[in-house]
Amino acid sequence: MTPEEIFDDANGDLAIGNLESAVEKYRRCVQIAPDFFDGWHALGMSLMKLGRFNEAIEAGKKAVELRPNDQIGWTSLSLFY
Repeated sequence: MTPEEIFDDANGDLAIGNLESAVEKYRRCVQIAPDFFDGWHALGMSLMKLGRFNEAIEAGKKAVELRPNDQIGWTSLSLFY
């Protein structure tokens, strides 16, 4: 599967509330494509929903590192804190 396909599959898990599975798939996505902003962002959001804030912060930092001018990335990162 491509990172985009894994990402789409993870989004499906997220939509039905299967957060652990979504996190696992988002992690796989960014392992395959470390420069995939959407994967890092979604990973951070999912981790935040699980209350795993330290991990969410790390994912959020990676996202804003990839897109330093992305307002959504910075806004999300601020939520993780």
